[in-house]
Amino acid sequence: MLLDMASGDVYSDMYVQVSGSSELDFQPSAGVEVVITHFWSEEAVDFTLKGKDSGGTTGNLTVGLFGAATGTGASDIRELSHTELKLTATNSQYWRFRNNGGSNQRFAYSGLQTK
Repeated sequence: MLLDMASGDVYSDMYVQVSGSSELDFQPSAGVEVVITHFWSEEAVDFTLKGKDSGGTTGNLTVGLFGAATGTGASDIRELSHTELKLTATNSQYWRFRNNGGSNQRFAYSGLQTK
């Protein structure tokens, strides 16, 4: 999914279509590190975001006020149509976007290569 670029270059795709009930991995090439800074969807569609490595996958990630991941104000990523994030991805530890809906959905992301 990602091309090799220089440190400091912008990684972005403003039109990513994911089929219903499908997953898309955001996995840089070996030796490359990327920080995802923004994630957008057309609307508050049923997308989830999980962490992934060679040993397994996390549950659905949540965001909340002042970094709180539980309690009042916590939301699955899926409920937000624009989310500011700071997610580091490498070839061995990366992110999985999942479209939990039955139809095709579109989203966008933006980030920077840091290594």
